[in-house]
Amino acid sequence: MYKKVNYSAEFAKRTRSILRDCFSEEYEVTQLINSMVGLLIIPEQKEYKNIDDNYISNELLNKLQKCSKPSSVDFRTIIHRMRNAVAHSRIEFIGEKQSKDGNMEIQRVRFKDKNQRNSSDVFEIELCIDDLKKLLYEFTDSIIKNEKTLCNK
Repeated sequence: MYKKVNYSAEFAKRTRSILRDCFSEEYEVTQLINSMVGLLIIPEQKEYKNIDDNYISNELLNKLQKCSKPSSVDFRTIIHRMRNAVAHSRIEFIGEKQSKDGNMEIQRVRFKDKNQRNSSDVFEIELCIDDLKKLLYEFTDSIIKNEKTLCNK
């Protein structure tokens, strides 16, 4: 018998499992970005309409709003604009130290989104790795928690 499956929620569960169980400290940022790309791109537009400020903690939402330009945006807008930045390769990795093997140790990630039709509509958010990790964890947890709600809409 066919069972309707919310692939976005299933993807979020698998991503959360990878982050929890298969995480490599050596390539932490790479894994976070790979997970972020999937979580921002995989959900369908209809599911993004259900995202609101309750998807993450007030503490994290306030931090994201303080880090973003403009700062008066809601969580759905932040996720949408970060999705655009990822989809159009407008992310920048900022390193402040060199690791032992000579590679840059990434400390922060900057996401930029520019509206092609309106040059004054620019979004930017720069997150430290800990905040990026917290965002991914809370976002995946909310997608999973809201699986039944999203599946029935």
